[in-house]
Amino acid sequence: MIVSHEHKFIFLKTKKTAGTSIELALTKLCGPEDVITPLTEIDEAKREGGRCAQNWRLHGWWGSKRPLFKRRWFKFTAADYGFYNHMPAAEARELIDDKMWRSYFKFAFDRNPWDRQVSFYHHRYRNEKAPPSFASFMHEDARARIDNFDIYSIDGDVAVDFVGR
Repeated sequence: MIVSHEHKFIFLKTKKTAGTSIELALTKLCGPEDVITPLTEIDEAKREGGRCAQNWRLHGWWGSKRPLFKRRWFKFTAADYGFYNHMPAAEARELIDDKMWRSYFKFAFDRNPWDRQVSFYHHRYRNEKAPPSFASFMHEDARARIDNFDIYSIDGDVAVDFVGR
């Protein structure tokens, strides 16, 4: 996710839609006050000529909305500190000033659902020698179906100005 005060845009990063590539490209445009959420170590190393993750922490982990047991038993994540990747529009809106939310250009990208699911299947089993069939993955794994609509909508209505395809 990126909130660019310099260029007045908000990029909501969806899942399995080349969001990291888009974020890497947009990072080059960002200024020192802009919000850039952290990526994996490997992807952070790909940020060329731009900025790294910055201004995404708004509070300590104790201010997180995640349940306490998840914060204690699991590693603290970016979601525990403020802005994070794949953050839904409703959560982002809570952290962004209302005037900014209304005036900044908000956008996201989504992709053909079939392509998105195939991409997720290959990503999920990239390191396994004998992955399950795609059909069984789709039928048996509850996490198999990615729906990005929740990321760029609020209460069932599209909350962004543009959804790229």
